[in-house]
Amino acid sequence: MSESQYQRFRELPALMPGKMDVFFADPRKIVVNPDYNVRDMKAADTIAHIEWLAEEIGAYGFDPLTPLTVKRHGDDVVLVRGHCRLTACLKLIEKGVELQKI
Repeated sequence: MSESQYQRFRELPALMPGKMDVFFADPRKIVVNPDYNVRDMKAADTIAHIEWLAEEIGAYGFDPLTPLTVKRHGDDVVLVRGHCRLTACLKLIEKGVELQKI
């Protein structure tokens, strides 16, 4: 998603408070607020889960039936639910996998 497309995305009426919609976003531009995460991201079982997710997403792509939940906060898109899925996607990007939107 180009910067101008991202700007237009942020101005969509569907992203106004109280509204919900489905859209694609660059995972690198999603802001993580740890206060929304109930998991211990450093726990061995969570790390194993993230590694498994990364393998699945790498093999089959990001599952549109289990999207991330985000909210708009000013100019930011803030992650509310899906911390492990986002972390798995970011790990894949670090490894050179092309994931421009989820």
